[in-house]
Amino acid sequence: MNISLVIFILTAINFAFQVDFVVFMPLGPTLMERFSLSATEFSMLVSVYTFAAGFTSIFFSLISTFFDKKKMLLSALFFLGVCSFLTGFAESFNQLFLVRFLAGVFSGVLNPLIFAIASDIIPESKRGKALGWIMSGFSLASVLGIPFGLFLSDQFGHRFTFLAISIYFLIILVASIFILPKEEKQKQKIAKNVLLKNFRRCLNFSDYLKGYFLIFFVSGAIFIVVPLLSPFAVNNMQVDVTDLKLMYLCGGILTVFTSRVIGVLCDKVGAKKVLYVVSVLSIFPVIIFCQAGITSVITFIILGSLMMAAMSGMMVPSMTISTMIPELGDRTTFNGILNSMRSFGSAIFAFLGGLIVSMDVNKTFIDFYKIGYTYIGIILLVILFNTLIFLRKSKCAV
Repeated sequence: MNISLVIFILTAINFAFQVDFVVFMPLGPTLMERFSLSATEFSMLVSVYTFAAGFTSIFFSLISTFFDKKKMLLSALFFLGVCSFLTGFAESFNQLFLVRFLAGVFSGVLNPLIFAIASDIIPESKRGKALGWIMSGFSLASVLGIPFGLFLSDQFGHRFTFLAISIYFLIILVASIFILPKEEKQKQKIAKNVLLKNFRRCLNFSDYLKGYFLIFFVSGAIFIVVPLLSPFAVNNMQVDVTDLKLMYLCGGILTVFTSRVIGVLCDKVGAKKVLYVVSVLSIFPVIIFCQAGITSVITFIILGSLMMAAMSGMMVPSMTISTMIPELGDRTTFNGILNSMRSFGSAIFAFLGGLIVSMDVNKTFIDFYKIGYTYIGIILLVILFNTLIFLRKSKCAV
């Protein structure tokens, strides 16, 4: 088995479902105009995806032991591709809401499988660097997926964007069939009562809870800002909608580089220390961006890129800490619950973001600064949580 090739395909799979999710948000101005959506309604479309992913991950973590990881991953890839295709051809808010809910359902299966397979294959001593690569699927989605998706939308309409994504899902599905290793068959079936006992243990074990809540708050901090970033840039900063892809391109390139550096630093100096530093540094570009008025494209690109790199950078040490926690037999269940907490954090705070801001008759946000202050509050919680909860010696204390 070629571990490097497996890491490559896991990164490509992560890119596949990340681009389906993240391209939806910069298309916000287009979709809000096309479907006459308010900020709250658009936030609901983002939240329903992540809520569905969260609940699916919890359910999947209960039954995952009975299924082959590779077969489940391939099935989730196929159905997520179908949902991406249907997203482009939705004709109303209700249809869009339903399709994004279903997309969230299948992403809730796919995401924990990626990290469970990675945890099974990659040694702990090299896991920070490997996860830096795999998690760069988000960065690559920004570098390649979002600019190309926005280009297709600018030229041909948003339907072509999701059509292209669905075709990519098909390609990566075929590649995964041949590259991913087969899972060794279990020698015996696990009884339902044993499985439920294991699930309850994963929910109650104190070390596991530390990982869950860390991911919940870090994800929440990111998604209080990200869903409404593009509408704010277009409506308040007066950035042309066709220039959005430039920021995502530059920000994605920067994030690809910083993710690698942060991953290496996690292995060398410790993920906990790296999380402290990156969390504090992320405050500055976010608070400046959220209080910006009419600005130049260059300023928008610089602020947006720094913000993307800093916020994405927090996830690398957070996931490195979390994936060190579970025991071998708990990895799939743990990662399913972990992904649920990540999704719930994203959904709750994305929806909260839509509630705390308001728009005037010209569709201009009049109190977007509240997003920035809320972000600071969540980051302070992350720092406080990281300090107090991880004081005791445990697998989390890295």
